[in-house]
Amino acid sequence: MLSFLKDRFALLWLAWLAITAALTYRILIWSVEYFRNPGPGFYRAALVLIPILVAAISVYAWVRRFFLWRFEPFLFVSVAVAATAFYEPRALLASLLLFFAAAGLGELAAGGMGILPDRASDRIALRCGIGFGIAIVLLFLLGEFHALTVRMLSAFIAILLLTGLRGVMRTILDLRSLLAAWSRSPELRDPIVGIAAGFGFVALICTLTVMLAPPIAFDVLQMHVPSVRHYAETASITPFPEIDYSYYPQGGETLWTAAYLLAGVAGMQMESVLFFALFLLALFVVARRAGLTRAAAVAGIFWAAMLPFLHWTGSVAKNDMMMAFFQALALYSLQRWMEERRLAWILAGVFFVAESFGVKNVALLGSVPLGLLAGYALLKQPPRWRAAALAAAVFLLFGGFWTLRTFLLTGDPAYPSHVSNAVSVPARRNRPESAFVRLAKTPERMLFEGDRLFESPLKSPAGILLFAFLPLLAAAAPKWKNPAMAACLFFTAVYLIYWAGLIARLRYAILPLAILAFLLAQGAESYWRRRRTNWIRASVVSLEVYCLLIAILGVFIIEVNGPQIAYFFGRATKSEYLRSALRTYTSLEFLNRVARPGEAIFGVDNCSRAYAPSPLQFQCMLCNGPCRPEGVAPQIAANRPRYVILPSAAEFGIEQVLPGVLAVAIYRDDYFSIYRIGG
Repeated sequence: MLSFLKDRFALLWLAWLAITAALTYRILIWSVEYFRNPGPGFYRAALVLIPILVAAISVYAWVRRFFLWRFEPFLFVSVAVAATAFYEPRALLASLLLFFAAAGLGELAAGGMGILPDRASDRIALRCGIGFGIAIVLLFLLGEFHALTVRMLSAFIAILLLTGLRGVMRTILDLRSLLAAWSRSPELRDPIVGIAAGFGFVALICTLTVMLAPPIAFDVLQMHVPSVRHYAETASITPFPEIDYSYYPQGGETLWTAAYLLAGVAGMQMESVLFFALFLLALFVVARRAGLTRAAAVAGIFWAAMLPFLHWTGSVAKNDMMMAFFQALALYSLQRWMEERRLAWILAGVFFVAESFGVKNVALLGSVPLGLLAGYALLKQPPRWRAAALAAAVFLLFGGFWTLRTFLLTGDPAYPSHVSNAVSVPARRNRPESAFVRLAKTPERMLFEGDRLFESPLKSPAGILLFAFLPLLAAAAPKWKNPAMAACLFFTAVYLIYWAGLIARLRYAILPLAILAFLLAQGAESYWRRRRTNWIRASVVSLEVYCLLIAILGVFIIEVNGPQIAYFFGRATKSEYLRSALRTYTSLEFLNRVARPGEAIFGVDNCSRAYAPSPLQFQCMLCNGPCRPEGVAPQIAANRPRYVILPSAAEFGIEQVLPGVLAVAIYRDDYFSIYRIGG
């Protein structure tokens, strides 16, 4: 009977493969056809390079099992370090200083609490999480006294490195141990890991391409870089009305300001990608604590990293990855409590939840399942009331000061949102939906209508991997008896239900979707090992190649562009790159030559504030569809700018927006026109 059931599952698996191919082949075709947009040369190159890529990775996955797999971590690290050292050496040095300073501080704190783990990977993740969390608070205090200067920051880092020298040295040894452990793990020779590593190397190149080029992402230019630049110039983390986003928690911006002071925008971008790497490390330790095999955990980390939306979010200067990193460590801490039943682990988990709230308010989504897990732990932790009081104190101390600051300044702790809508999302104006309908439709939208859930042209920004391998989740079922695995399953289920019914934006579900990816990797690895039939094994590996090919094409589409290639090969300067890659840049470059300091500028469909001559004197609006004069005019009149930027393709002129006002056209390109108000 058991043999029959296994055979029946194999037949069902083959049927599922056929269904998957029938439902998703259009996604692959769309991804290939998209390369027609940059030009016929790119499309022809894609037709040639895609088969070569698939063949090369498939051959590599077979060849590496003999000896090459031992050297993979050194290859990844060497390429990343060499590229960053060549293009942005100051940013590399700044990131290393901040990393080791945080590790040293984290060693002191974790050692004092008696919670340094037994594995090198766990120790590195925990040190960095605690260290960076405390550093945010200390840097905030420096900012409150307007002392966040290069000199004070250098002294701050030097003190941390000296006092935490023992932790720094241990972190270096742990990094060596972590890399060496790879070569001592023969299970990593499996083709499932090899395929993932091959595509992962391509994904690494994409991350380096984004990180080392001047930023062009919307939020980065509109909010993050201008905010960090202002903080660096004023030596503080004080909110300012020109960018109301600055009233939100600024934990991410606090660390970015330190990196900016040391190495400019490149330092900020590299610090952000550092948290991408730390998040993947935290995800790995969560997976291993949950009982995953080393092969499944490594493959799962690669799978998660190559979900296109997640890869993009980690490669640009966004704070979502920092929040996910802290929440992953909160989950890890609660896993450790389940093993040891020590209050220190509960307090560590609460600390990390508090730090995630210090990054952005959307941490509320993860705090629901984490809060339930922590609440259960507190009920079981004697003395119960003392434990609860300590946990509340830790949360308020490390997570409440941002909200308190905003309340004292504005009278509304959720400003520029409002308490009434801080935990709810209004229904779409044209198509109201209940939470239940959003929940039911989210899986289909993730697969076929992803442009509604993520800021990109991709129809499937989460790829198809989470869908294609879903039946093999059952193969991971024996691991579910592990309490740490049960915590992962509970966290993921509660988070995704709450998220899908409430907001359903992919960037706000990084951690649960990454956990789902490593659970599926465990299922795939378990099924592959248990089945000795070659065609079954080949089907699992072939499906992995198919899914990761679609994923890496999605990453290419949203991260890599032609001007980047010219920039990295030295055929274009930063300005030339930006003129080619960012249509808003050339008009702002012109204004940098003609506008006087402090003159107000208003952009319509041009919100690249970071490249404006005076970023805090730059305001903008985005048209919801074609720009209309009746929608534009009130915004311009309210801001009373000296210069107005209008889309060149707009069906109206400046006279319809500001009737009776003298306005002189001083610039025009294919995308934007600039008018000087008042002659």
